[in-house]
Amino acid sequence: MTTLSVVDETGSNDLLAQTMNEILHTATPYVEKATGLTLPDINVRLMDRGAAAKQFALFVAQRIQRDTSGIDLTSEDVQRAAVYPGQVEWVTYVRWRSTEALHITTDTGRPSTLIMPESLEHQKVTRDRRRLCALMVETLATQAQVAACQARFLPYRGWPVPPDPDDPIPHLSAGHAKWASEQVCPLLYPADPKRRRWHRRIARALLVGDADQRRRRQRYATEFVDQAIGAVGLTAFNRMWAQPEFLPTLEELRGPVLWIRRYEAVRFSV
Repeated sequence: MTTLSVVDETGSNDLLAQTMNEILHTATPYVEKATGLTLPDINVRLMDRGAAAKQFALFVAQRIQRDTSGIDLTSEDVQRAAVYPGQVEWVTYVRWRSTEALHITTDTGRPSTLIMPESLEHQKVTRDRRRLCALMVETLATQAQVAACQARFLPYRGWPVPPDPDDPIPHLSAGHAKWASEQVCPLLYPADPKRRRWHRRIARALLVGDADQRRRRQRYATEFVDQAIGAVGLTAFNRMWAQPEFLPTLEELRGPVLWIRRYEAVRFSV
């Protein structure tokens, strides 16, 4: 049985933590049914920006240590590995202003999610149950991914170089989580067709900056998940979390038919 934990580490968001916990309890069976994945014990931490940035930098430093253990590094690599967590902390503190959560794992692969209530309140997410539900469902789906792949490649690789924008895994993860929220949230909080939300889209665009390319890739990934699951089924699709050879390339994310053909070819060759 999945244990749910939402902890308010800010000291001033107990009601938000309680609301998130209620949504997580309600959404859990729906997410497991929609994704076909077994949810691990869920851990959500509400933190202010400074504390979250430090926690994320610590996670990055641990991943770097893990990934470089037993490897002979050049003096340049050693220096980069030493300063990179500090750079991550600064970038996280300065740029983490959207409603996105930060996902980290322990050394044993137990996932944890960091959420900044200040950002949610600023964008009025806390007053919109449907948007808060979407964030919670995406959190559940992402933690399920981490558990399914045993934290081998999600949510962060750890090597001290800037993340590769062409790496398909972050887009697949975000697309899969977004797909899960599109499946589950309408069942829990049906949208009111009379409500107009264009002003919120404009506000979010101003807050997160120019992220058109990222949103476009997330849309590609969400469409990929929908088409891939429709073609091969949940069980076959979820093989990719345990078997990296089935992970899609960036080209396959844009063209799901390419991945479906490759998957079928591998399946029938066995």
